[in-house]
Amino acid sequence: MTTRRNFLAGLAAAPAFAAHPTFAASSLAHGSAPSAAICALIADYEGKEAACAAYSANIFTPARDAWLADVDAIPHRTTSLTYLYHGDARRLSTDRSDQVAAAKTAADIGSEGLYSPEYAACCAELRGLVDDREAQRASLDELHGIAALVAEDERLSELAYQALQKVEAFPAETIADLLAKIDFIEETGGQLDAEMLRADLRHINGEDVA
Repeated sequence: MTTRRNFLAGLAAAPAFAAHPTFAASSLAHGSAPSAAICALIADYEGKEAACAAYSANIFTPARDAWLADVDAIPHRTTSLTYLYHGDARRLSTDRSDQVAAAKTAADIGSEGLYSPEYAACCAELRGLVDDREAQRASLDELHGIAALVAEDERLSELAYQALQKVEAFPAETIADLLAKIDFIEETGGQLDAEMLRADLRHINGEDVA
């Protein structure tokens, strides 16, 4: 069976069944074709996966790349204030993640618990600079419509994933159905589940598997 995490990881690389009709070829080689029901489910998945892939390639990825370029272009800033450390005057900068983390921690500690009052003032200034950069980032998020882009990408991915699960959960009526399902799972990067195989074989054999 396929987990949502594995599905999302492999979605972009998953081959289209139109180009890889293995599921049909295997079944036909055994003298029968898969049922219309499982073929319809596979076709539904193909359509939803194609829509998801097209949105990702043509809309989401270009928009995300443009947004990331603008975010990366937000300039880092250095404090105007300094503090003495072993006699050297030092400043703090937004491009130092360790300094940013220390400055945020300093807000909880209070100036009396810090290295010096000057260092406390530097930390306070750095926090302000970080807030300014985060405000610019938020403006870019809104400008590029990132929230809506991500929401649509997740919606399409979820639809494709649900369609995939329907194929995997389909109770095979014939060996051709089962072969189609096995090929589908392999083509989409899933893992064959022994219990699923047993249930399908029992169903094909006319046993009650409810």
